[in-house]
Amino acid sequence: MGNRDSKYTLEGMLEMDQGYFKVETSEIEKSKTKSGRGSTGVQNVAIMAESTVFRGHKNW
Repeated sequence: MGNRDSKYTLEGMLEMDQGYFKVETSEIEKSKTKSGRGSTGVQNVAIMAESTVFRGHKNW
């Protein structure tokens, strides 16, 4: 994995976002969960992507 990380680097304009994935839990665990941010029923993820400006549209 270390070799792959050094091969793919992000440069220029970067975008970052966060999101949540729903995690399947058993019925016992569901009764113990809380709702909202920090819930045990969701998994936090962070995503970064490299962007390039698209100038092919007629309004640009």
